[in-house]
Amino acid sequence: MKQTFTVEKIGGNVSITRFNVAAKNVIIPDCVNKIGDVAFKQSSSTYINHLLIPASVNKIESSQFSTCKNLYNLVIEDGIKSIGNYAFHYANVKYLYIPDSVQQMGDEV
Repeated sequence: MKQTFTVEKIGGNVSITRFNVAAKNVIIPDCVNKIGDVAFKQSSSTYINHLLIPASVNKIESSQFSTCKNLYNLVIEDGIKSIGNYAFHYANVKYLYIPDSVQQMGDEV
């Protein structure tokens, strides 16, 4: 069975480096601290409809989910501090919760 994520452990940090399957509902595990720059830029990412990003992730990088064109329900848990430029630029997000913990938001998120 193919794993949903490819992860990399460096010290005490766990980073998603690649999203591997064409799934519609994605919950990023609580053990993940970082999402790699190109982790969700594969063609399999275009199938994602629902995405939950846990509080354990501090920052959403620029253009991180821009290829997730079918993403319409996005939950960002309280704890994330920064969302980069164009993070969800081409996504069709209709339902979005941005927690109070977000201190910095880039352009055209």
